[in-house]
Amino acid sequence: MLKISSGLLLKEKSTLENNYETDCRDDNDNGDIHKPISGSHFDLTFTPTEKSTYKAVIPQVLACLSAASFHLPVGLIVAYSAILLDQLDKTDSEFIITEDEASWIASATVLVVPGAALLTGFLVDSIGRISTLKSAAIPYILGWALIAKSTNIRSILIGRILTGFALAMGTSPAIAYITEVARPDLRGALICLGPAMTSFGMVLIYLAGYYLYWRTVAWISISFAILPLLLMYLYSPESPTWLVSRGRNQDALKACKIISVDKAKDLIHQRRVRILEREHERKSVTPNVGVLTKFFSSITKPTVYKPFFILTVCFFFQQMSGIYVLIFYAVKFFKVLCL
Repeated sequence: MLKISSGLLLKEKSTLENNYETDCRDDNDNGDIHKPISGSHFDLTFTPTEKSTYKAVIPQVLACLSAASFHLPVGLIVAYSAILLDQLDKTDSEFIITEDEASWIASATVLVVPGAALLTGFLVDSIGRISTLKSAAIPYILGWALIAKSTNIRSILIGRILTGFALAMGTSPAIAYITEVARPDLRGALICLGPAMTSFGMVLIYLAGYYLYWRTVAWISISFAILPLLLMYLYSPESPTWLVSRGRNQDALKACKIISVDKAKDLIHQRRVRILEREHERKSVTPNVGVLTKFFSSITKPTVYKPFFILTVCFFFQQMSGIYVLIFYAVKFFKVLCL
């Protein structure tokens, strides 16, 4: 019995080693790696014969859920103006605001998002996906603290602007992380977790504003940055794709072991890292071209302009529907309707 088991183990190990060496070279024996199917290193080993058990997907789900958890504080940021403006409109309010000042308070957060998105794109490539998400807590905490301690409208506006940077920095990197880490059959569901958490955060801020003063709500909102930071520290290693692009292959190997349930199969993790490394090397030897040239050459591909067009149309109708106006002025809106 022991001899048969040992023989099977040796055979499996030999098969993995042969597969690893074969996959590291192409048909022409030129030393190049096969081109991976997509950006996720889990695509490389996912096959229809792989068992999709709860135990197998738990590490990936926890990693992606933790990265997406900053969407919850983002929901607080988006909906806060609704309760703030309602309380500032009362006769016993600390501040007397005009309609123009009210519109600035509501829109200050989203006005900085385009610029903050450019900064986020730079940070995602420079310091990593998870590090960018963690750094979003800095403007988030500063913004809420400034709002809670504000003595005039200007302080509130500056606080809203700071939280606007956190809004941009706390969402997009999570989507990029999930795309690179999650296996294909889970990716769509995990990406949807972000908007769901944002909606839940909006509900929480509306409920808090119904019972609590706006300064108290601002102080409480600071605490919502603690849970995402703790979850990312425990369950979300940096993206192996980004680590390999920075030459940190050993860190990428450790990240693969954390995300994958097969922590004992070092050969499989080494294979994943090696494939990512070869893919990065392939992209690095691409002739240098201008940014505009690269953009126009990419946008003419059907795989790019078709989804780009679909998303643009969807977001256009989303914006034109006035959904954010309703979110920012929700309390006033329902009071006008006498609901």
